Amino acid sequence: MNPEEEVKNVDAEKKPMRVFGEEDAADDKAPPKKKKAKSAPDGGSGKKVDKAIHKDADPEKKPVKKKKSSGKKKSSKKKKSAGDTFMRLGKGLKAGSVTVTKYGKQAARFFENFTGGNAGGEGEDIFLRQLKERYPWLRKIRFSSFIIATVLILLLTLTFFNNTNIQVENITVSVAGLSDDLEGYTICVLSDLHGREFGTMQASLLRAINGTSYDLMVLTGDMVGEGGNPQPLYDLLDGLSGNKPVYFVAGDSDPGPLRELPRVVEGTLEEFVLEDWVLGAIERGAVYLDSPESIKVDEATIWLTPESMLNVESSSTVSSLNQQVHVETNEVLEQKQTAYDALPFTSYRQQNMLLLQTSILQMETGDLHISVGHIPPYRAPRVSDGTDGYLPTVDLILAGHYCGGVWKLPLLGAVYIPSVESPRHGWFPAQSEVEGMRMLGSANLFVSGGLGVTDKVFLPDFRLNNQPKVTYLHLTAKLTDDLLGVNN
Repeated sequence: MNPEEEVKNVDAEKKPMRVFGEEDAADDKAPPKKKKAKSAPDGGSGKKVDKAIHKDADPEKKPVKKKKSSGKKKSSKKKKSAGDTFMRLGKGLKAGSVTVTKYGKQAARFFENFTGGNAGGEGEDIFLRQLKERYPWLRKIRFSSFIIATVLILLLTLTFFNNTNIQVENITVSVAGLSDDLEGYTICVLSDLHGREFGTMQASLLRAINGTSYDLMVLTGDMVGEGGNPQPLYDLLDGLSGNKPVYFVAGDSDPGPLRELPRVVEGTLEEFVLEDWVLGAIERGAVYLDSPESIKVDEATIWLTPESMLNVESSSTVSSLNQQVHVETNEVLEQKQTAYDALPFTSYRQQNMLLLQTSILQMETGDLHISVGHIPPYRAPRVSDGTDGYLPTVDLILAGHYCGGVWKLPLLGAVYIPSVESPRHGWFPAQSEVEGMRMLGSANLFVSGGLGVTDKVFLPDFRLNNQPKVTYLHLTAKLTDDLLGVNN
């Protein structure tokens, strides 16, 4: 037998042991069994067996080492990976747009079915049924309920914007005999803030004020309100620009303005008797109008007086208060506690009446007399020239209190104002009484529409169809359209 045949015989004997051998199967560390190759049609081994045989038959053949990937190959893989990412992103965006379109069409079909009365039964689509399965309360909704809910949502939205958007109104006031120096003089009137906030630190309210030119600001009461929080008022005063004079009175809902008991301090009478919020406003530059104040404008003079003093005879009132102060002073010397508590308040009133008496003597015929109060007077003010101890006839009265009626209904107007002297005790009042300018005797009476909601109107605590208002009164000696009857 030649050498080549001997090698073939050896290979033939090793073949079943290497591929199908039992020793490999018994060895635990051996790799898992390979699948048995199918025999060839001629009974010989298949391709996989031949490869195994040739591999073992050539012992000098070295195993082929895997080549390390070059840098170029790695970079090509990264480029391929980035391309895949963009492809996937594009597919995702495409799929997302298809999904949005799909659900948009389903939502449109749902609304069409719902409004068409097919919210139940055979006309109901899959999307609607899925919504009802997820939200069972939708099963109870009918088309009429849907319409009512939509209307309510719209009304609530309009009411919210109506209560937060400030209306700026300009009114021309004709004053007979007005000095030329006061022609075009502008008064900014605010009322009934009731501790309300318009933006952070009154930002919205201050935008409506600081962006407009005016000469004088008057606050006609209830700026703090029953809540007693003065900070919204302080934010307003701190944020004012232009260094214009500010005067204010207290309203019926404001705390005080006088304390129940005097402070135990060393200071002025005002510090003894006035409430904290009043003193806080004074510290911020505002003037509390508890007695007549005069403002010089070139050669003209404006007098601001509290409305409560219009019908007060100064001489007899001063005489009465002088006597009361004398009695209480003696009781203090006798160490009576009631006198200790009462004397500061009596002295404060006496001081204001003395200022009233002095002011009446100083007021001249050509001066502009403006009276400031909170509750609008119902009867015409007293006519006087000042020689009888009363204030001279007033030219303009500023007030608030009604807040524009709080609720206004279409066609009907204001529902209620807190005025028991009005017809129907304030229910469905004449619109001329609610707000704006009107004549009261020989005086102009302006009632501010206000900013908040008065505590004296027994309605829910929001304004309906009634925007908060900032009003600018422009004084003129000319006759306005209202006085000429053009707008009647």
